[in-house]
Amino acid sequence: MVKWEKVKLGNVLEVQKKSKIKAGSGLKVGMYPFFTSSSSLSKYVNEAEYYKPAIIFGTGGMANIHFCETPFSVSTDCLVFYAKGSNVNVNVNVNVNLNLNYIYKFFIGHMYKLEEGFKGAGLKHISKTFLSGKYNNSSSSTRRAEKNSGEIRCSI
Repeated sequence: MVKWEKVKLGNVLEVQKKSKIKAGSGLKVGMYPFFTSSSSLSKYVNEAEYYKPAIIFGTGGMANIHFCETPFSVSTDCLVFYAKGSNVNVNVNVNVNLNLNYIYKFFIGHMYKLEEGFKGAGLKHISKTFLSGKYNNSSSSTRRAEKNSGEIRCSI
C-alpha cells in the first residue's frame, strides 16, 4: 500500500539560481529550449544554464509551468526547481523524474492553484515564497492529490 503525505513544495523542491537572460534574447532556432513566462515553448538558445530534470514556473503575467528533462535555459521571469537531493550527483534517480513529472501534471490539472499566487497591480507576479509553500490559505481538500496552497500530497 502506498502511503501519501501532504508536504510543502519547499520540502521536496530546491529553487535554483535565477537566470540573467532576458526573454528577448531567445532565438527561433537554437540548441536548447529557452523557457519564458509563457505557456508555450517558442524560443531557443545555444547555451544551457540548467542540466537536470526540473520544473519551471513562469513568474510574470499568467500562471504557467513546464517540465524539462534535457539541458535548457530560462528567462529572468522564471523560477527553476530541482528535486531536493538531486544536486548530489549528475546521475539523477528515475524516481526523482517521476516525482517532478507528477508535480508538473498535478499543476497542469490544477492551474488555478498557481493562479491564486499571482498578485500585484498591472502585470501580476507569483513569488518564490508562494511556490515554496510558505504561503498558506484556509482552503483544503480530502482528495488524495489535492494541493493546499503550497502543499501537495506525495508518495513516500
